[in-house]
Amino acid sequence: MNIGQTIINQIIALDRYALMAWGVTEISYFEDGVQFRIHTTKYQDNEQVKITLNHSDTYDIEVIRVEGNKIIKLDELNDIYNDMLVECLDSLIEMKEGKEILLKSIHY
Repeated sequence: MNIGQTIINQIIALDRYALMAWGVTEISYFEDGVQFRIHTTKYQDNEQVKITLNHSDTYDIEVIRVEGNKIIKLDELNDIYNDMLVECLDSLIEMKEGKEILLKSIHY
């Protein structure tokens, strides 16, 4: 099993409805991670999430928009443990109160 599939399996194990709730489509696997298109209340126009395994054996999450051949980074979180994937992704891509509190607690 590759790293990207492991990430998807970890998300499903934490919340089996998360991918559906985020409107995930077009999942692409690569050597050290996964990327997918999202459609949420906050992001509705060609945004994607990229999750990569870093050298610390934690995940880096980026929300990006592809415009032509330009990639624009909209938001990111680094050094996320696998058991925090859903909570952190939710805080990045959904419009919810308390995001600032969660993000501060992760990166104090």
